[in-house]
Amino acid sequence: MTTPWKDHPARKLLAKALKNGDLPMEMKPREVYDKCIDDEAFAGMIYDSTFTRRLRDLRKKEENSTNDGVVDWKKHPAKKFLVAAFEKGVISVGCSETMGPKGVWENYCVNHKSFAEMNYDADFTRRLKSIETNYAKRAKRKIDDQKAFDIFRANNPINWEGRWAGIECQKVFKQDISSGKYLEFKTPKAFYESRPLYQEFPLQKFRDHIYQELRLKKFNNYVKTLKKNEADEDNGGGDDEEERSNV
Repeated sequence: MTTPWKDHPARKLLAKALKNGDLPMEMKPREVYDKCIDDEAFAGMIYDSTFTRRLRDLRKKEENSTNDGVVDWKKHPAKKFLVAAFEKGVISVGCSETMGPKGVWENYCVNHKSFAEMNYDADFTRRLKSIETNYAKRAKRKIDDQKAFDIFRANNPINWEGRWAGIECQKVFKQDISSGKYLEFKTPKAFYESRPLYQEFPLQKFRDHIYQELRLKKFNNYVKTLKKNEADEDNGGGDDEEERSNV
């Protein structure tokens, strides 16, 4: 006789693992199945759409559990603290196995104000494991992305000859424009000849950069003035509103 799913040992195993944080929400159904298949509770279980649906239902039930309803974990400062602790290296990946969830709680959380209304329990263990797993995946992805970029850049080197953006010449040029130093020179050519750096570029191209930078400076000043006027109008409107309310 087939055991009903509500009483099935595989269901109990999954529910307990979800509660304890052993199966983070980010883990794909196939990964969950592969992790649990060797347990005797999974004897005869196959990976199919039924398994995926059952896992999804259990996850939804766990997310809506009574204990989780007490704490808005998605925006909780304790979650932000733990995420930041992993990112800064204060808590390292693997802590769940090395010092254990209780060790993390006692060393970093129990006296922290973000955890004032929380206790060390299965919810904390599950949440810690989920954050740890998610961070480990993102960290690995970041390393893989950097490796891929390094390989791409090695195969496709940048040709810096004649390049303007991002070089020292551009930085010095912007400083001279911003400080008004360029006004000391009567002509663009005199400005061009004032620094050896500038002469690495053709005079006409340098002129084009001058006109472009001056247009940008003029536009930025216009935007600042516009924002200031809007702020003044808002402040004036606020005062009128207050005066009317006091009449």
